[in-house]
Amino acid sequence: DESPVTLGSLLSVLLRNPATLGIVDHSFGIYGAAISPDGRLMAIGDDIGNVVVYDAATRVPVGRPYEVASGLIQNVRFSPDGDILAVSYMDRSIPVQRRGLVDLIDPRTRELRQRVRLPPLPEPASFVASDVVFLPSGRDLLVRTVHGDSPNGPASPMYRVDRETGAVTDRLQLGQHASSFYASETSDAQVFLTSMRDNRTWELDPERLRVERSWSVGDSVGA
Repeated sequence: DESPVTLGSLLSVLLRNPATLGIVDHSFGIYGAAISPDGRLMAIGDDIGNVVVYDAATRVPVGRPYEVASGLIQNVRFSPDGDILAVSYMDRSIPVQRRGLVDLIDPRTRELRQRVRLPPLPEPASFVASDVVFLPSGRDLLVRTVHGDSPNGPASPMYRVDRETGAVTDRLQLGQHASSFYASETSDAQVFLTSMRDNRTWELDPERLRVERSWSVGDSVGA
């Protein structure tokens, strides 16, 4: 209920919390946000295809946004060294989606370094989500393409992508059905994801792209 009473209550709670440093009034719907490893930059991706990089201390934009024509930004991720920002998005000019799309950009200049187009899923979808995780070394990244009908869509393959060339160098498929839209990372840099229809949860070693452990329970989201 976006009313003066609701907003006033929200702001009063935020201002009482000493951990709150400031508020960013981003004008459009936010679909992804990330803080750089050194804490100096903040990136926000929105529903009109813009990625705005802010100075985290002043909350002032660092130059013009990075723009994806006809795009809806799904998520943003910084590399461990902070030199690359991975931007996953959907191209709304395409009525039927099959591929995951990721742009690798320089967060300071918003210059496009690589455009990654993942192999197509076997079934078309109203949208395909791309979930990005950088390897701890920062050399490569893992991109998982998830059918929009998750948890009922086909399995979600995970690809290792060369950060410099954008080429797919390895592939891992888990289960027979779509997994959750976003993976999480454990404290020891493993990758954790789950699938409701497969009733299975996996923990992966991202460097070797293999399953370390799995459990016979699954859901639509997990961490």
